Amino acid sequence: MYKLKNTLAGHKRSVNRARFSNSGKYLASAGADKTVKVWNIEKGFLLENFEEHEDGVNDVCWSSNDRYIASGSDDRSIILWSIEGVRNKDHAVKVLKGHTNYVLRIWDIWSGQCLKTLVDESNKQATFLKFSPNSQYLLSASLDHMVKLWAYASKERPIRTYTGHDNSIYAQSIDFGYFKEKRCVIAGSEDGKVFVWDLQTKEVLHSFTAHKDAVINVDSHSRLPLICSCSLEKDLTIKIWEYVPGDTEMIEDSNVPSNEVMNDD
Repeated sequence: MYKLKNTLAGHKRSVNRARFSNSGKYLASAGADKTVKVWNIEKGFLLENFEEHEDGVNDVCWSSNDRYIASGSDDRSIILWSIEGVRNKDHAVKVLKGHTNYVLRIWDIWSGQCLKTLVDESNKQATFLKFSPNSQYLLSASLDHMVKLWAYASKERPIRTYTGHDNSIYAQSIDFGYFKEKRCVIAGSEDGKVFVWDLQTKEVLHSFTAHKDAVINVDSHSRLPLICSCSLEKDLTIKIWEYVPGDTEMIEDSNVPSNEVMNDD
């Protein structure tokens, strides 16, 4: 089962996204208060507060070396922040302008060139995209109660879909992760739950109530059995959950999924 490990508070409006750094030491969060914040997850205190967006910040992600953070905002910009050593003064090094149509676009952050466009035949608004650790696969979330897995090199339809959660109103994040040594897909639900699917079989392995309102963010720690989540609750907090073995209600699955999607090589 997952138990609450820590709660981070500091945003003045709703927290839209939270992401663990690749080192696992820090967490970056994006808020409707136009700020991006960096936290120490072990001690739970705020390290940095970045302000340059002109509207609410919807998403944030780390570069592979943790030297940069990219943030996307309702001001239709993506800002790339340099955070050398995490403690140095922040500054924006690149701004990319967004688009308003209902497609997913993948960009080269240095040239500003669009590398790939994905169109979902369901004609539902796509709200989130997540690369696998080896960058060969992508997860997408859309407002049709589905999470979809795509092969980046392919222009065909999604290769898998994951269902069971509620997602028809709010933009929700998704992530790859591990659950009881199984490769899995993790997503929030509008009923306050977090869902965990087997990556290969698409079976729901576990779900738990994380918040009293719609869960709009989940992120899996790269090394530890931790998940962070944010919701539309008025407490404006980020919750960090730790997996503790021994819950007899968890569904056992004898199928061993492939290593293909999760390998870094």
